[in-house]
Amino acid sequence: MPTNTRAAICWEVGRPWEITDCTLADPRAGEVLVKLEYAGLCHSDDHNITGDFPAALPVVGGHEGAGIVVAVGEGVDRVAAGDSVMLLHCLPAASAGIAPTAGPTSATPTWMC
Repeated sequence: MPTNTRAAICWEVGRPWEITDCTLADPRAGEVLVKLEYAGLCHSDDHNITGDFPAALPVVGGHEGAGIVVAVGEGVDRVAAGDSVMLLHCLPAASAGIAPTAGPTSATPTWMC
């Protein structure tokens, strides 16, 4: 079932972010739908407006956030509906072939950005 939401979109270089109503399709294979509880635009996102990042436009900003998984696509087995997740534009060190170091709990990975 499609989901209605709002997104900050950069339509073209030099044009301010525009908050736009959007409809998201159900997750496809390998995708996860997350209800964001916290998100924001950071300085990295602002590079889309200035043209410093060669991004394919339009682009939705806000690549960092935290929320709850509401649906998963086919083949997704690392998270399930109801899981708390955080979104980052960098990979955990283990995904990059680097052994994670334990933090306060063994579930705390080392992040490589």
